[in-house]
Amino acid sequence: MKRSETSAGKEKASTEKTTTDAKTAAANLPRYYTVQSGDTLSSISFKMYNSVGYVAELMEANGLGEADDIHEGDQIMIPTVKK
Repeated sequence: MKRSETSAGKEKASTEKTTTDAKTAAANLPRYYTVQSGDTLSSISFKMYNSVGYVAELMEANGLGEADDIHEGDQIMIPTVKK
């Protein structure tokens, strides 16, 4: 095997790992959602997680005492959760 082929293979593997690491890091960053008219935490949970089962996580991440404590125009954090 030529030396340049070995270097190219290592460089490709390194680039793929860096890309994967960046995607993982981006996936773990908090996202934000602007509340629309008619939204509830249940509907937002379904939009973001494809499940209504994450209302408690949304409430905790945003310091909400009541599930209906959101209003149109509010920006809420969408936490990363393990499904």
